[in-house]
Amino acid sequence: MFSFIIPAHNEELFLRNTLNSIKIAVEDNQLTYEIIVVNDDSTDNTPQIIDDFPAQRVDVKLRKISAVRNAGAKLARGEFLIFVDADTLLPSQTLKQVIAELNQGTQGGGAYVSVDPPITWSQWVIIKTFSFCWLRIGNWAAGCFIYIRKDLFEQIGGF
Repeated sequence: MFSFIIPAHNEELFLRNTLNSIKIAVEDNQLTYEIIVVNDDSTDNTPQIIDDFPAQRVDVKLRKISAVRNAGAKLARGEFLIFVDADTLLPSQTLKQVIAELNQGTQGGGAYVSVDPPITWSQWVIIKTFSFCWLRIGNWAAGCFIYIRKDLFEQIGGF
């Protein structure tokens, strides 16, 4: 089973699209899954949006994204954890590639980031520079999408 963990603080503008993209991706890939949304002291309609979906809502007041992600991971029942930011869309093809990587023995990883238009030329340069330095040279995953085996996550002590 896959556990999708979403940290959320005042994400009413984005969360519904994120949850819909996960639902479509898991259905396209025929996965058993759960969604855990960790509502970190939101003052907007984030809690109501969570309650509209088949997702587990966890309410916390941590205001530190690593602690929020860890709070969701503690409740996860899946063998694999996928951390998705509340403003991030998950394409079915990306999830398909994650499944293939995990089936080949990969322990964890991430994905390249793309930003929906409209963006300025300078924003495009910043995103491309970040992606090259952080993902290519540093070989680090972008924080908005990270996957890992749950046993390994627990072994390293989480975030």
